[in-house]
Amino acid sequence: MGPLIARSGCSPRRLGVYLYEQDLGPIQDCISCLPTVRDLRITWLGASEDDFTNLFDILAEDPPVLPGLASLSIDDCQTDIDVGPLVEMLAARRAGRDGAAQLQSFRLAFDDQDRYEGGADLQKQDKDIELSLERLRGLRSEGLKVDIRSAAKWFSKNISSQMINEIEAGNHS
Repeated sequence: MGPLIARSGCSPRRLGVYLYEQDLGPIQDCISCLPTVRDLRITWLGASEDDFTNLFDILAEDPPVLPGLASLSIDDCQTDIDVGPLVEMLAARRAGRDGAAQLQSFRLAFDDQDRYEGGADLQKQDKDIELSLERLRGLRSEGLKVDIRSAAKWFSKNISSQMINEIEAGNHS
């Protein structure tokens, strides 16, 4: 679809991507040929935690894909999200490297399913989460709007409802 839009000569500012399959290829193809997109909304129902980590890595590349990206939304997420790669991507996009726009907002909305994942090394994960939360708080204090909704409750390295409460508490201080 991305090449078709590129050949059409249009310059979309908003893009909504809705996928059922576990394949990063269509998203990568689409976003790599649409440098004018400022607002990206993704609903990726077949994605795994690793798929989202790979997407975050692509969005954090230098020079950046989607150089005008100012707003990113992930809707109806049905998998865990590793907070480390997420925060790395947000920090990279917030920095506005190589003339790219600074990311202004990020939204992550989980679906309503409850999930549980047992963590192998909870002590290490707790330290990693705390470091990631500190970075996320720093990004918020620099003006990045972060909205994470309906997180399921897990014990893992992934975003949890406790983390959301801590982030929200940081909003009001």
